Formats: sequence, structure tokens, C-alpha cells
Amino acid sequence: MDYELKKIKKLYGEDLAHYCRANFSSILETDGLLLKILTNNFYPTKSLYKDLYIQDKLLSFKNYIYYLSNIENVQDDIIVDTPENLLRSVGYTLYECKTESDIQKFKKYYAPGEELCTFGSNRLATCYVWFAVKDNAKKLNRKKFKHPMRQDEYGTSVIGIQFTRDDTHTLSIKNRYNHKVENPDATFSNDLDNIVAGLTKSFADYKGMRQIFNDEILCLDGYIYTNDGKYYKYNYEINEVYFCPNNIIIDNLGVHKYPPEQYIIFDYYILDLKAKTITIYPKCTIRDSFPKTVTDISQISILKNSDNTRLIKAYKNNYEEYITILLNENNIILEFKDNIITELPPNYMSYTNNIQKLDFPNVKTIFNGFFKNNNSLKYINLPNVSTIGYSFLEDNNTIKKINLPNVKIIGENFLKFNNSLEEIQCPKLEYVGSGFLAYNRCLTSINFPKLKHATDFFLDSCTCLEIVELPNLERAEDYFLYHNNALKYLDLPKLKYAGSFVLSLDTRLEGVNLPSLEEVGSCFLAKPKLKHNNLEYLYLPSLKEGAYDVYNNHKYLSAGKSFEECYSLETGLFIGRAPEENFVRKLKL
Repeated sequence: MDYELKKIKKLYGEDLAHYCRANFSSILETDGLLLKILTNNFYPTKSLYKDLYIQDKLLSFKNYIYYLSNIENVQDDIIVDTPENLLRSVGYTLYECKTESDIQKFKKYYAPGEELCTFGSNRLATCYVWFAVKDNAKKLNRKKFKHPMRQDEYGTSVIGIQFTRDDTHTLSIKNRYNHKVENPDATFSNDLDNIVAGLTKSFADYKGMRQIFNDEILCLDGYIYTNDGKYYKYNYEINEVYFCPNNIIIDNLGVHKYPPEQYIIFDYYILDLKAKTITIYPKCTIRDSFPKTVTDISQISILKNSDNTRLIKAYKNNYEEYITILLNENNIILEFKDNIITELPPNYMSYTNNIQKLDFPNVKTIFNGFFKNNNSLKYINLPNVSTIGYSFLEDNNTIKKINLPNVKIIGENFLKFNNSLEEIQCPKLEYVGSGFLAYNRCLTSINFPKLKHATDFFLDSCTCLEIVELPNLERAEDYFLYHNNALKYLDLPKLKYAGSFVLSLDTRLEGVNLPSLEEVGSCFLAKPKLKHNNLEYLYLPSLKEGAYDVYNNHKYLSAGKSFEECYSLETGLFIGRAPEENFVRKLKL
């Protein structure tokens, strides 16, 4: 038994070996049986126990192993209600699709680009098809679900339930998000009982959908069950192609092993050590420009570290160090550096999501979609970048500090939805696109000394922002600093134009000084409830267009003065109880 556990430890890690000793003592009585079960059903990976533990699947794993050993396989003989009634009890209505037109009726529930493949193929030829629709499905707004998760309210509000027409009746539960989430064809882990207890047996008893392999399949996120009867851990799934550790690619459930003496498969890239090229698997029709930027490699060196990470270095013909890549034990990129590249084309490494450190010392221009799916980055070095396209690190939630000393122009949705950013430095920044730093919940202060033009939704909903320093800002478009509940005082000495809804819902503002403002759009400083309004002072001495609307919205500050008493072409608009010098003093505190 000890020898067997040592082998399990070597292949699957110490934690799983301990779990096996504690839970499979009866199987270990038969020498070699447990090791045989594991190796026949799980391709070796030392993270198996951790993955089972995180997903709360240890009990399922235990039952699965006992099932395979024919020691424990208990079937409960219970009577259940119909699928329609069971689903109705948890707020779903079940519909069976018997014709293609029946299927097409449900396409209306799916957002553009998220439609099921079911709608574009003759699915009824290979599958029995049902749809279960939640009572509130039509009321759910897709746009409100900014961070899709497979099991969230929207994703499970409309589910496709499909059984194959072969003898196995293999089940797939389709998600409303489709491929916007990981493994969308395994919603509720493809276990009907995760929707409502007894539903698996109900479909078997009332619909004839008895799953022959139901008790033989362990649903484990991040693993794929293949034609050779084994579970493989994978790093990425793209277009139903799975990229696994140990140089394995799984396509159409077939296992393709690449010889390690010639190839290294990291993330979803293929490094050919002999040809000295980086490519993407042909069936992955994705937009990723990274491989095309890697050229003229003359030499590759690989160093294995004591922590099982590997450092790959590529050199140019003149032996100049070109690219450096640090991989973890599963061949996932942790760190990346390119010493030579000056332009990062659109969708550069657009699907990678585990890189923690990036270094591009010579990059000057970054085009659209830069690392837009990365949610692990902690450090980035871009000392010479001057222009950045849209969706730069959009949805990244891990980076805390960023310094871009030479950037002048930034496109739309820059670091949007980042809830960890605490500090940003862009001393030469002059122009930003819409959605700049929107929905950043940790940022408390910003200082962009050369910024002149801020487009729509600049710092929208940054609810912790207390200090805003923009001494050269001249133009602020719609929804500028919209819904910022921590900002008390604002002084923008050169601002000439402000669009609609500027400073709206900023309920803690006490003083606003805009001495150069000439034109303002509608709903300037609009508040939902005046009783929550702290505004004491509003000084707009240069305002021409929109002055009456501003007065009308804030005349409660005028102590009964008419518009004519608060405004003139010579002095502009002045509303408030505090004299200007007090306001300026507060700004400097």
C-alpha cells in the first residue's frame, strides 16, 4: 500500500495521496487497484486535489472512485414528479421542441453574438431538445451583467436541455451567455439535480431520457473527459479545442500529444523549438496578433527553476535578448517581456488571462484590445508608450498601480471596471476616450496636469474619488465625473465646455469653481434628491450657454434671488452662501 501511495503522490501530488489513504482504505486492500483506477481515468496532474477541493467535488470524486471499483454503487428507488412540475417549483417553464420552428422561438432570448449553435444547425437530428425559461427571463437586462458567470441569474434564466439520440442519452445543459463564459455547455455541471432534486430521475421516468453513463461521469470544471476515457486538466478552451499541460491539445475529444523535444505548448500558443516559431492551433480562429510579432529568432534557451517554473529566452541573430517568458508548472505564462517591439498590434495576447507581469521597454504605440481578457496582471512596465487604443486592460481587477510617464493619448474603456487600482500616474496625458477609468472603486485621487480633453463617462461611478486635479482641462464631454459620491470640492480653472450630466449624482459636492466655463449641457450637477445635496457654492463667472438651466436647478442656493440677481454677462453666474475666498481656501486645504 505504501508503494502505491508513493506512486500516487508522485503523479498526483501529496494532498491527493493523503486523501486516498484516508478515504479509500478498502480499495487499497487490493494491491495496485487504486493506482490503476486513477491512471486509467485521470491524466496525471498534481493540482487534482486542489481543484476538487475548490469546487467542492471531493465527495463526488469519492463516490466516482468507489463506483469504478465496483465496491459502492447505491441507487435510490424513489418516485418523483414530472419534469414540468419539478421545474415549475423552482420558477421555470419547460418547453419541448419537436420541430425546427419550435427551436427558433427561443432565439429571441439570446443577445447578439451569444446565440446557441443549436439555432444554426439541424440539432433535432442528433439530440432531443428542451428549453427551460425562468419566469423573469424577459425582465433581465443583459447590459447589467457586466461580468458574466456561468451560474449567475442571467446565465441560468434560459437553459437548453439536450440529450443525444444515441443509447447513452448524454446530457448537455446550455447557458444563456453561450461562449461568453467558460464551458457554457455544462451549466449546473450538466447535473439536472443541481436545478431541482429528482429532475434527473424525472426525465428518465417520464421522458425516457435515462443516462447510461450518468453515474460514471464526474463533472469537474477545468477538466475535459476525452475519447480515451480519461479526464485531462486544461488551461484554455477556445472553439472547443482544449490546451492542456504536458504538451497536450484535445480536439474533437481526441488527444494530441506534442513531443517535448520539439514543442512547448504554453497558454494556447505552440512554440516550435526547431523552427523557432510561435503559432496558434489552426482550428482556433481567434484574433490574436502576438504570434505574428515574433520573428527572426536565432536561439532559444530554457532554464528550469527549483519551484518547477521554466524560463524561456529567445535571441535575435546578433545574440540580442529578444523575448523572455516565465511559465508555471502547467505551462501557463506568468511573466512576459519583449525588449525590441515598438508597436503592439490590435488584440495582442487578447485571450491570455493569467499573466502577472508585463514588460515592454520600447513600445510606443498600443492598438486596440490589449490584454482585454487578463484578470491576473499585477505589474506592467511601459516607460515609452505615447498612444494607447481602446479596451486597454478592460475588466482587469488585479493591478493596483500603473505609471505611464510618456502617454499622451488614450482610447476608450481604459482600465474600465478595475476594482483594485489605487494609484495612476500619467504626467503627459492630453486626451482620453470614453469610459476612462470608469467604475474604479478604490481610486481616491487623480492628477493629470496636462489633460485637455476628457470624452464621455470620464471617471464615471468612481465612488471613492476624493481629489481631482486637472489644471489644464478645457473640454469635458457628457457624464464627466458622473456619480462620484466622495468628491467634495472641484476646481477646474481652464475648463471651457462641459457636456450633459456633468457632475450629476455627485451628492457630496460642497463647492464648484469653474472660472473659465463658457458652455454647459443639460442636467449639470443634477441630483436625485435635494435633501441629500451638500452643495454650498457654485461659481461660474464666464458661463454663457446654459446659465439659466444651472440657476434653475440650483436656485435653492440663491437665498431667494432671481436669475437676474445671480447672473450677468460681466460677472457670470454666482450662486451660494460662502464667499469666493472661503471656497478657494477650502480647495487648498
